[in-house]
Amino acid sequence: MSEAMKFNRVAPTMGIDSLLIYVFIILISSISGCSIFGPGRVDSKAKHYDFQAPKGDWKFQKTTRGDADALYLHQKTGAILSIHSLCYRYEDANLNSLMNSLLSPISKPELIHEEERTIINRGALYRKVSGKMDGVPVEIAAVVLRKNHCLFDVFLQKSGSLNEEEEAGMEYLLSTLEYPSRKNL
Repeated sequence: MSEAMKFNRVAPTMGIDSLLIYVFIILISSISGCSIFGPGRVDSKAKHYDFQAPKGDWKFQKTTRGDADALYLHQKTGAILSIHSLCYRYEDANLNSLMNSLLSPISKPELIHEEERTIINRGALYRKVSGKMDGVPVEIAAVVLRKNHCLFDVFLQKSGSLNEEEEAGMEYLLSTLEYPSRKNL
C-alpha cells in the first residue's frame, strides 16, 4: 500500500494561512460524510484505488479530522493538496453541480480556468478559481470525477496564487490515479 493510502491521523503543523485552508478542507470533507443511502447501502470510501504522491517539496500529512483520503503540504509554499473519495452518494448529481457545491465556501469566486478532462477513462471537470475564504485571498484548483458509483475530488489550494510547481504536483497525482488499482486486479 502506498504512503498516500495510509489513514493514521495526527494533526499537521502549519501557519495561519495554511490552517485556514486546512479548515476549508475539513468543511468540504463534511459534504461527503458517511450516512445511510437507501436500504442496506452505506456511503463509504473507494476501496482499491491508488495514486502516487506528488514529487518535490510535498510532504504527506496525517489528518485527525475530515474525510481526506490523503493530504499533502508543500513545505516551501504552504499549499495543500488533498484527495477525497465517496461511494454510493450523489449519484444523480452532475459534475458541475458537485463542483459548485465543493467550492461554495469561497466568497466571490472568480473563474480562472475550466475544462472537461478524461481521467481514469471517465469524464472529469477541472476548475481553477480565486476568491476569499474567511477574508483571506485564496486560489483553488479542483477536479471532480465519478467512476463505478464513486466520486473522487482532488483539491489544490493556497493563500495567494498557485504556482507551476504546485500545479504540477496536482497533475502528477491525477496522472497516476488508478481505480480499480492494478495492484488489486
